[in-house]
Amino acid sequence: MSQRAHSINDDEDLNSCIRSCTLPFSQLPFDDVDSLVLSSLSYLNFSSYPLEEVTTQDRIPLIDILRFSGFSDLTCGTWLKEGDDVEAFLIAVATSVRYRDLSISFFTQEDSPRIDKQFSAVTFFAADMPPYIAFRGTDGSVSGWKEDFDIAYKDVIPSYTAALRYLSGVLSTLPRSIHVNVGGHSKGGHLAEYSAACIDVNGFMRIDHIYNHDGPSFLKEPSVRFNGVDYNKKLHKTIPESSIFGMVLERRDNYRVVRSKASTVFQHRPLTWLSSNHRFSYVEAIEGKARLFDETLDTWLRSSTPEQREIFLTTVFNLVKSTDATSWDEFSSSLGNARILLKNSTEIDDATREIIIEVIMRLLTNVRTQAAGYFSQRLSQMFERVPLVGSAKNDER
Repeated sequence: MSQRAHSINDDEDLNSCIRSCTLPFSQLPFDDVDSLVLSSLSYLNFSSYPLEEVTTQDRIPLIDILRFSGFSDLTCGTWLKEGDDVEAFLIAVATSVRYRDLSISFFTQEDSPRIDKQFSAVTFFAADMPPYIAFRGTDGSVSGWKEDFDIAYKDVIPSYTAALRYLSGVLSTLPRSIHVNVGGHSKGGHLAEYSAACIDVNGFMRIDHIYNHDGPSFLKEPSVRFNGVDYNKKLHKTIPESSIFGMVLERRDNYRVVRSKASTVFQHRPLTWLSSNHRFSYVEAIEGKARLFDETLDTWLRSSTPEQREIFLTTVFNLVKSTDATSWDEFSSSLGNARILLKNSTEIDDATREIIIEVIMRLLTNVRTQAAGYFSQRLSQMFERVPLVGSAKNDER
């Protein structure tokens, strides 16, 4: 991986990148940045569109969905509802020369808390762009995160079957001459890899590129194809500098590290990733602290038995449920009580209890550090705008 040749001042976040790019796909072919844009759009609740059915093969212009669907309805229950940059992101997409003729079809959403299943996917179309099959990452629901936990100790999770069925189904409706790209962010990238690894040979031959944006890898290879040359030639895996999620269980080294304007775990948000001239801004490797944490967690996951991992992750999930939280927004306010709740638990051994406490306290430290940095920056900006009493400039007045 080569160092960037441009100044960091040239870097743009995803919103700025969208606004500055005026080239259609006919002049600038589909790339990794486009994949991240569409993967981010896949988090939208397209079913909130009131004028047409979005689950069929009929292609509905994205601009119509953005125009006639309420913002709160489109983003409800997802991380997209957080932050001021989300509305700017949707406006940038709607007014972009590159994305203004996007359309969607085959939207599906299958949620079942009873079996810890949270699955959604959508297919994007545009002129001079291969259809892009986007798998949604984890939403804001607790059941959605429980399925993520299950990846660490189950060979198969409910969304695997749904993803493979969805990819096969979309390909069957398109002419055989049509090739596609598949991808997603977070668990969506994980599902894109799984479906591409497990689809039949004819289906795999019709996939040009596989995109995994900061999604975890696999405890056990999903198929023989997974480690093959052809599969890895198609794979584009990108992670931020402080990646935690995308490095979970990752043994390969054919990933690229992207700069982010955020820090720690907040780099997982795709709108913070940086680019220049519609190309990601890459660095040589992930940060040392993130690598140490990832290696420690990975070593524990691989050295423990499936039963130990199940106890570990089920205990964490039960901790979440014990707070009566239905989303991670609600649970974050209860993190401070995590150590007390765990110490009172009699269902786990001391070693597992200490591991859980360490993981949660690391997360809490990251959240506090990020918040402190944010408010410190805001205070600095405020004082920069306030003239100092007795300054030379004031004296001149």
